Amino acid sequence: MSQRHITQVLEIAAGLSPRGLAMAENPDVVYVATDLPQILAQIKTLAEVILAKLHIQRPNLYFRVVNALDLDELLHAVSPFQSGRPIAIITEGLLSYLTRAEKETLAANIHDLLKQYGGIWITPDVGTKQSWKRIAQGDKNYVQQRIGNISGATGSDIEKNIFVDEDDMRQFFIKAGFTIEEYPHASVIDELSSIDSLNLSRETVLEVLRVPKTLILTARN
Repeated sequence: MSQRHITQVLEIAAGLSPRGLAMAENPDVVYVATDLPQILAQIKTLAEVILAKLHIQRPNLYFRVVNALDLDELLHAVSPFQSGRPIAIITEGLLSYLTRAEKETLAANIHDLLKQYGGIWITPDVGTKQSWKRIAQGDKNYVQQRIGNISGATGSDIEKNIFVDEDDMRQFFIKAGFTIEEYPHASVIDELSSIDSLNLSRETVLEVLRVPKTLILTARN
């Protein structure tokens, strides 16, 4: 976002992310965190407690109840933004909970917002059945247990919802009207202080980061 000089940020399904609190420290940033009512109430309360304890304010940090599949609710959420200035839309940990049809609706809504404002969609939600199988080779029981726990807690069939493979993932976003830039997580290994502080093996960390990536998506006209 800083490379592209984007200071208007919409986070969809923010959960308990501290990103809004951190980024809104810059008074030039306008940050809108959204989620469903129950979750949003929790993050808003936590933010208010933190800000009160530190005796600071974040007038540029907004909280909006939003169902991301409802375009009207998204349009209301971005009302603090200035037109004519690009926005960044962030979804982290959301797409795997959505069915294919719901993903298509979300992508169409985000495409509409980006056509109106310009800017980018940032998401690391590009897990595939293929990548899960690769991870499962190391510990199949762990992977199945993790999928089972998430599916049981959310009622979403994670294993069914994720993309089949890399080609399926790319074709989904291309068909939805986006151009794709891929940023492998392994590319930031030199910026990770945890490798030294936790006495980790660089080779082990590289193996963990070999598959994950973040996509930067731009809406085509």
